[in-house]
Amino acid sequence: MRFIEFLLHIGEFSVSQGEFETALHIYERVLKESIEDKDFESFSAYAYLSKGDLYSRQADWENSISYISKASELFEKQRDLKGLARSENLLGTIYGDKGDINQAQYHFEQSLSYLDPKKDETMIGMLEINLGILNNIQGNYDIALSYYQRALIKFEQIQDMRRIAEA
Repeated sequence: MRFIEFLLHIGEFSVSQGEFETALHIYERVLKESIEDKDFESFSAYAYLSKGDLYSRQADWENSISYISKASELFEKQRDLKGLARSENLLGTIYGDKGDINQAQYHFEQSLSYLDPKKDETMIGMLEINLGILNNIQGNYDIALSYYQRALIKFEQIQDMRRIAEA
């Protein structure tokens, strides 16, 4: 189990270094090791989500959405609300990149609905920034500012300096 978890981290690191092919091979290995075993289903879900993220970075929307859907099915089966929130956030980002503001907003709001305000402050703040960006694009400047301010307050409360700088 720890080996599969380690592989997921190496895959994330590979993506951050621009080594997409390496990351794809690693995620395939995770799926190969975890897909058959119910105890490892969570790893399969995160491998699918990671592949979806990787394809979204390459603007391969069809593959990205397909893998995110597979991840979401497994997250739903496991009742993994944080995994569902991450899936919805990624879908929101994809639709935002494609210019479909309404779909992006829908998915960001869905993502928020899965999160616990007391435990998931960072992710909630990130989603509020995303919703602020969408409202800014639509010319809803007061609403956008409200989202940005709420995110900033959350980041200050948890002392996340990187996110404070972004907000």
